[in-house]
Amino acid sequence: MNGCPHSARTPLPPPDLKAIATYADGIGAPKGLITGSSKIVAKARKAGLFVHGWTFRGENHYLAPPYQRGTESNARGNLAGKIAAALDQGMTGFFTDHPDVGRQVCQDRGQGSA
Repeated sequence: MNGCPHSARTPLPPPDLKAIATYADGIGAPKGLITGSSKIVAKARKAGLFVHGWTFRGENHYLAPPYQRGTESNARGNLAGKIAAALDQGMTGFFTDHPDVGRQVCQDRGQGSA
């Protein structure tokens, strides 16, 4: 990493979301930042930005324990619940490997189609 001051041990500083809002309509963030303890969604929304999460996958090994079903890692878990939880936290859009599930979550919430 010739000259790069950041590594896994020295993470990047938090983004300047107000500055980003001067040239962008939104940001993309991994689902872990959206549904974890990060405040990125609230901060981005406060700055007037859309937040699109990626990538929501349905298999248990991609889901946190509350959304897993059964013990098989490749079994389909509660992806709809995971997407709904992220939307509840302010996420405004998302990428998923299961667009049928994403569309149904949006329709169930009265938010149109995905």
